[in-house]
Amino acid sequence: MINQIKTRYWLIALAALFAVLTYFSFYFWWQDNQQQLTNGINDAQKQGELFGKNNTQLACLERVIKDSEPCRELACSNAHKEFLSACFAYAQHSTEICDHTPETSDYFSTVSWSVSNCKKRKIRNGSCPNIIKIVPALCELKNAEQ
Repeated sequence: MINQIKTRYWLIALAALFAVLTYFSFYFWWQDNQQQLTNGINDAQKQGELFGKNNTQLACLERVIKDSEPCRELACSNAHKEFLSACFAYAQHSTEICDHTPETSDYFSTVSWSVSNCKKRKIRNGSCPNIIKIVPALCELKNAEQ
C-alpha cells in the first residue's frame, strides 16, 4: 500500500516536472524566434500585396503551391499563408478557383480539396495542404466584399 502511494507521488511529480519543462522550452523558443517569425510574416504580407496587385487569384495560388514545396517548418508555412491572404485580397478575382472550392463549414471537403490540389501539382509534403486550406475562407471573404 505504501509503495503504491509513493509511486503515485512520483508520477505526479514527474508529470508536473514535464509540464514545467515543456512550458519553459516553449517560452525560450518563442523568445529566440519571435522576431524572425514576425519579420517573415511582415515580409510575406508585403510581397503578397505586391504580387496580388499585378496578378489573379489563380496566380497567387499557383505561386504559393510552387513555393511551398521545400517548406517543412512552421515559420515557412505561416509566411506562405500570409502571402496567400495578402495576395488574394489585392488580386483580380479568378472564377476558376472560388467557384470550385468547398464551403468553409465542410472541413473534410476542404481538406480533400487542398490535398488534391497539391497532388495535382506533384507537391507531396504536409505543408502545402495546410497552407492552401485557407483558400475557401479567402474566397468567402472576397465574395462578401463584392
